[in-house]
Amino acid sequence: MQDITLGFSAADLSQLAWSLGINLQRMWAAGARAPAILYALKHLQAHCDGARTRDGKGFSRYWTRWGHWLASQQALTSLQAAIGQYIVHRHRRQIPPQLLAAAVGDLRLAALKRGPSK
Repeated sequence: MQDITLGFSAADLSQLAWSLGINLQRMWAAGARAPAILYALKHLQAHCDGARTRDGKGFSRYWTRWGHWLASQQALTSLQAAIGQYIVHRHRRQIPPQLLAAAVGDLRLAALKRGPSK
């Protein structure tokens, strides 16, 4: 098994951002939410087993390495925050509503994206 704490180069980050369609406007907007995004990533990291089991907790297999690396940062750059925001949005059903709202935007929008509560 690979070490999931390995870092990524600036080229890796840029290539991922390009493939996700992250532009300067999205980077700027995510940068303003960087502390909440980092906290949400740390929340996911605390429940992650490295995608060894399909339990619906933590990061998915593809995002495990990226998620752990971003969650291990002291602070996020705008580019890291934009990628982290994408990861948080992908795992939104595991994030508490108020934290999700702080990381991705408006509380009503976050609640709609989470689906109805049971």
